[in-house]
Amino acid sequence: MNEEFLKSVFQLFPFCLELGAVSMHIKNLKENSLLECVKWLKKIDIKSGICMSLSSSAEITPRFIEDFFTIASQDKTAIMFRQLDDSETSTNKRAAILRFFSLPDWTVPARYLTIEQMDKETTELIFGELEHLYPNGGVFYENGAKAFHISGPTPTSIAQLEIRKMV
Repeated sequence: MNEEFLKSVFQLFPFCLELGAVSMHIKNLKENSLLECVKWLKKIDIKSGICMSLSSSAEITPRFIEDFFTIASQDKTAIMFRQLDDSETSTNKRAAILRFFSLPDWTVPARYLTIEQMDKETTELIFGELEHLYPNGGVFYENGAKAFHISGPTPTSIAQLEIRKMV
């Protein structure tokens, strides 16, 4: 997928009378193309929420996290990193995860970051760091997944990380 294709897709959005939610499944895009997606998403009025599914090999930086999670949405914004394919190598997401929780602006009331699979050692290091940085946050387990959340300024604002499987 190249930028011209992305532009042609996103140029259709303004013709939608009401865009309830946007869900995107993206594979093998570099950060520049992902940032281009974010740029186009910021130009439209999304009523409900935005969900982006990425491959675990995607190189995600704190800048992308900040840009993506500041897209105005009335409900929630989420990114999910899919489980690795045999041909993929996982990338280090520590800096992006820390940026996810440190975003000062609650433009989006609820933001979620889900990683289908992460090695156990990295998971424990990241959760330990999050517990140290956000003592008011909470770790919980649900259906075998480990999660960490912090609450925002309103009862419905939340930032949550979920690791579904530790290997």
